[in-house]
Amino acid sequence: MSKLWLTLFVLLPGSCLVMGGVLALRWLIRRRRSRRQRLTMIYLRTLLLRCDGKGRARFPFVDRPGADRALAEAIAGLRRMTYGCDAAVLRSVVRSYDLEEKLLRRLRRPGADRPRLLALLAALPLSSRMTVRLEPYARSRSRAVRFYALLARLAADPGEALTLLREYPDPFSRFECAELLALMCRGGLPLACDTLLRASEENLRRVGLCMARHFGIDSVRGLVLGLASDERVGCEALETLCDLHLALPDRWAGSGPLSAEERRSLLRRAAYEGYALRAVEHLLYGEERIAFERLAATYKSAALWT
Repeated sequence: MSKLWLTLFVLLPGSCLVMGGVLALRWLIRRRRSRRQRLTMIYLRTLLLRCDGKGRARFPFVDRPGADRALAEAIAGLRRMTYGCDAAVLRSVVRSYDLEEKLLRRLRRPGADRPRLLALLAALPLSSRMTVRLEPYARSRSRAVRFYALLARLAADPGEALTLLREYPDPFSRFECAELLALMCRGGLPLACDTLLRASEENLRRVGLCMARHFGIDSVRGLVLGLASDERVGCEALETLCDLHLALPDRWAGSGPLSAEERRSLLRRAAYEGYALRAVEHLLYGEERIAFERLAATYKSAALWT
């Protein structure tokens, strides 16, 4: 019993010190995050005044630690939320406060959250020299770092978009296509949908299909229909046809490369988009006809009750 008390007497103070240190660190991190969020809101209001041409409002507390990150997040937030904001004003702020260099220094720190910092850089109006300076991150072992490095390089030099997209080694996921689409919506990626759909690279075709689906580009229906039999992007092409409410092909890729799960997903999408049974019955096999009828009835009932 005495040994137990002696062990507790020795270990408890050390354990309390460690726990106290952990709690103090968490409190400090939350405090810094809260302060940065308050600064971000202040800087966002200041940026709105500047973009509206109401003088050259100053950024308070800009010399404090973490203020550069808060200012960068305010600029990124403004660009994500608004369109048509004066890019020259934002570019002037980035240059005046040397935000590119400061964020690059943060990227080089051990333990830095590189995907988040690169995503932040991608949302800023960057200079073209950043394309070369971010190139080492394009060879990272982390897929997230590689992708956001690509996004930042595209934002820095949109003229090289096709080259950079062709050189990217990984197949784009749906989320990554959506991120690229958001960059397009901000005017940072001037690409033509038909050029992407005619490309031989799978990634370019995926981005083109995502673009056609999002913007409802009906003029590329022939190109999308031609991709429906492609083993690599056939599923995305069929989804695009459904979303654009276009006629489906006589035979879709589901009879070959598509899995049963992908076929069910496409049937759900067709039912949700309001396709009649006669429009898809030539594509149904076995019990899929009954399943489609049930799905269509379910979505129709939901539409009537909403």
